[in-house]
Amino acid sequence: MQTPNEPFSQSPIPEPTGSVNNINYGGGAFTPGQPNGVLILILGILGVTVCGICAPVAWVMGNTAIKEIDSGKGDPSQRGNANIGRIIGMVGSALIVLGIIFYVVFFAAFMSRARNRPTTNYPTSITIPPQR
Repeated sequence: MQTPNEPFSQSPIPEPTGSVNNINYGGGAFTPGQPNGVLILILGILGVTVCGICAPVAWVMGNTAIKEIDSGKGDPSQRGNANIGRIIGMVGSALIVLGIIFYVVFFAAFMSRARNRPTTNYPTSITIPPQR
């Protein structure tokens, strides 16, 4: 490799054996088009605890992810998180519906009580006792 005449010579760079597109970087990152079970789980939890609109979103995304996984297009390791997020989304959606029903019934009861209530607490006719 090194000859006395060329003390600082280097060997040529070897050509790569595989193509650049076949490099495996280890995975673990989000890939577009794949179901992300952790996101669905987080949306389900947020839908039950903080932001109710996230619950139906988690339910729909969970259904889509389960269908993709069952058809072989999705990562099977995400099935558990997607399923749990989907179930939590269902519970959160049910809580939203129960809350809406409660508010409608409460408002209807309040309005019916307010309609039947007199506008003043004073008697409508005044009777004057006879004088002696």
